[in-house]
Amino acid sequence: MNRPRICFSLLNYQKSTHRHYFHIYEFIEALSHRADVRLLVMDAEDPPEFEHPAAVIDLTGHGMWARWCRCREIIRSRMLGYTVFYHHYTTAPARFSSVINRLTGGRTYLWHCIVMEALDDIVKTSRVQRMMLRWTFRMVHHLVTGTEFMADYYASRYPIRRESIRVVPNYLNIHRFRRDAVDTRQLRQRLSIPDDRKIVLYLHEIEEGRAALLPAIITGVLDRRADVVFVVAGDGRYRGELETRLAAQVRDRTVLFTGRVANTDTPWFYAGADLFIMTSQFEAFSRVLLEAMAMGTPYVATDGGGNIRTYTPENHQEFILSRENWDCFPERIDCLLDDRDRIAAFIACGYDHVQAYSMDRIVELFLQTIR
Repeated sequence: MNRPRICFSLLNYQKSTHRHYFHIYEFIEALSHRADVRLLVMDAEDPPEFEHPAAVIDLTGHGMWARWCRCREIIRSRMLGYTVFYHHYTTAPARFSSVINRLTGGRTYLWHCIVMEALDDIVKTSRVQRMMLRWTFRMVHHLVTGTEFMADYYASRYPIRRESIRVVPNYLNIHRFRRDAVDTRQLRQRLSIPDDRKIVLYLHEIEEGRAALLPAIITGVLDRRADVVFVVAGDGRYRGELETRLAAQVRDRTVLFTGRVANTDTPWFYAGADLFIMTSQFEAFSRVLLEAMAMGTPYVATDGGGNIRTYTPENHQEFILSRENWDCFPERIDCLLDDRDRIAAFIACGYDHVQAYSMDRIVELFLQTIR
């Protein structure tokens, strides 16, 4: 059987990235065991290190010359016989490959999974940028996104036929996220947290749309109990304001800011925490919840505008809060920290559920999707 030939465009490469991109690097390696992958890296902060793609082309640069080089490599890929062009957020190359493929019989897929209203809380997009995005969605053969919820979102807001949208969920290397593979005391020891304190972990970008609820949640929990330490791991534009609002808790070490955490280090953060919290007001597909489930860490989360409920188990829904119930966050945390039977059931259910998002399963689904 012939191996699929895929030209994969990656937006960014950073070896010790703190973002979700490390999962994508693992996916590309896993995919390359099953397909002939020609990898185009649009922007690399470190020399790209991949073992299994057929070719890795670093196209880092700016200006017209960089744009020409990217277009040239797309043309070259098509001339080499690659018929599937998959773009991970690389919208400009996706537009160009769409033109080439419509002329020559190839197919262009664009991954996009962003609640655009939430993006405006972080990076304002201009009217021209919005128009270009709409044009891109119309040009590609198939938009690919993470859930049926997001597929409906795009179809309702952009000129895309719902039947042309493909759904491929996010994924996790569950062999890397294993509690029995890390020291569960490493977090406590590194941050000098006493053994008699419960650790509640926030591990995400610190942007207003994701972290603005933290002060009310933290003070609400600390008003209820004195045995909790909050570890806030991550960085972002909102961090300075958040540290100012929580200055008293930082001084008494009930809130500890760690800064950015490389994704390769996140397993021991989860393993050391008694509870994880995710507080995004909008969220397309929060991979951090998959990570927590795989690591056996119970969580309390917002529903991200509704989408999070579509990829979390039924038994977890009591601890996933919609906007009208955000004030219940401290009570849910308090409840889940002390109920051993409920914690055990939560962990077992989450671990079983996350197996459906294992890397091997999603690679297989991806290959079925692009054939």
